[in-house]
Amino acid sequence: KLEILVTESDGSKLEDPENLKKLQKVSLYMDGKSLKNILDLEVYYELDSVCKQNELDLLRMDKYKPLMVLITLAYQANKKFGVVADGVETHFTKKAVNDSKSLLYLESFEEILNFFDKAGEGNENEFIHYLINNIAEISKGFDEMVRTLKDGSSALIISQIEELTHNYPATYKLLVADRNKNWIPQLDSFLKTPEVEFVLLGALHLHGPDGVLQQMKNLGYKVEQL
Repeated sequence: KLEILVTESDGSKLEDPENLKKLQKVSLYMDGKSLKNILDLEVYYELDSVCKQNELDLLRMDKYKPLMVLITLAYQANKKFGVVADGVETHFTKKAVNDSKSLLYLESFEEILNFFDKAGEGNENEFIHYLINNIAEISKGFDEMVRTLKDGSSALIISQIEELTHNYPATYKLLVADRNKNWIPQLDSFLKTPEVEFVLLGALHLHGPDGVLQQMKNLGYKVEQL
């Protein structure tokens, strides 16, 4: 019997106006920096083109740090395909709350703030170029992505991980590998308690040599797809 829902982070923290202000503060350049004076011109103009395709004005986002740009653009791109409902994490969180289940999180709000603050720092061109490529993949293969997730196929996700590790190594380390490594001790501890935890993770965190599934296998666990 499921007793605890575990997700990457606590989205309800942003319902507090003070926390929202903190997130906005770390998501913006405050020291005279901007995307236009940090990014290579070629990358900046590529980003501008993608923003226009998704009905966004890059000038209005010029003070956004890379991770906030990624989230804003990804949301807008998904909206074009009619993806406006709650995501999987929000859906199951609401269900868990309604069913009086306990909630746990793999990352604290403070860790999330630091992540938004530092994501892409020193590798802004690579990070933004990955974002541009990712948005293009969503536009070209949205239906295929939905189909493979419904079928339980991992081939598309594995190919995306391989491309990410090969072409955007710093971004892969930041977004995927380092976070996976931080989560493994927590996941290991859940399997040593009497309670039953249900853990929700983004698909990119599951597969590949640094993926959660492989790392759990490395610890001696038997992993099976249901």
